[in-house]
Amino acid sequence: MVILSHPLIKILQLIDLIYVDNSPKKRTRGRPKLYSDLVMLKCFVVRTIKKITTMRGLYCFLSANPTIRDYCGLRKLPDRRTFDRRYKQFAPSAEAQLRSLGLTLLLEGVVAPKIVATDSSLIKADGPVWHQEQKKEGIIPAGLRNLDREAEWGHSHYHGWIYGYKVHGSCTASGSVHIFTDATVTKGNAAYTMVYAQRIEFIPALTEDVLADTGFDDGKLFRSLEEKGKHLYVPIEASASTSPERLRWVARCQSEDGKRKYKLREVSIEPLFGYIKELFDLEQLHVKGLGNGATEILLAFYAYDLIVLFNYLEGFPLGAVKNLLDII
Repeated sequence: MVILSHPLIKILQLIDLIYVDNSPKKRTRGRPKLYSDLVMLKCFVVRTIKKITTMRGLYCFLSANPTIRDYCGLRKLPDRRTFDRRYKQFAPSAEAQLRSLGLTLLLEGVVAPKIVATDSSLIKADGPVWHQEQKKEGIIPAGLRNLDREAEWGHSHYHGWIYGYKVHGSCTASGSVHIFTDATVTKGNAAYTMVYAQRIEFIPALTEDVLADTGFDDGKLFRSLEEKGKHLYVPIEASASTSPERLRWVARCQSEDGKRKYKLREVSIEPLFGYIKELFDLEQLHVKGLGNGATEILLAFYAYDLIVLFNYLEGFPLGAVKNLLDII
């Protein structure tokens, strides 16, 4: 029996308070939703926090815990195939809720908003790898089973070539606790600079500085961010033929203040990716396909931010995320 003061019940109640309804107001084509995105979000957060790796496991857990099921907003359990279908389609909603939650944490002053760091990280696909040449030819070797056909090869500076998916994220960089303000997931071969150029609109208005790696040394990105009133910091050099515009960027990035800010990237975005993978067992996905993989990754980011907010409201140490997960 789950008591009403249990942290998981309180977290489900917290979702009700911070949820932002982004669903279309006009009816769209296709099967009408019997269960709202809010209900599905709470069910999937339970799956993430409890580290349940299958929909059958989620169905069984909710069957055995009627109190949690009630606080998810379920009068009756959906068919397991409903969970499967909605999970595969849920990534856009998870992205929107993550951004909304991140903004809540910034506006409430839980974390410092002025500096964010941005980067990408590869996560292995579920199942065996599909070698690149064979994938190009569409050849599946005999005996290669349980294969994720949608994943792609991507290169990591730390782990080499990985067959899987890539999460592109931005997190707060100053202060002792960091949270994600935005994230999206692509196949493993997507270039982050191209992805990020389409996500500049999602940088919080309170943010002034963006920290990124050398791949962001691009004039269009510098200008796009300046148009938003933001400053981009990357490792950048000048030469004899450097334009006056670029000299201005170099001077800012190589200043003592710029170097001090850039060092924050080493203690924010890079370790935070690793920490979330560790917390939610995400070195390798438990699902197949881009839709499912994106949902699994984004909900882990959302659950992490959600627990930081929960800790803040309960008066617990903000960074005690693992402690709470161990209790739940």
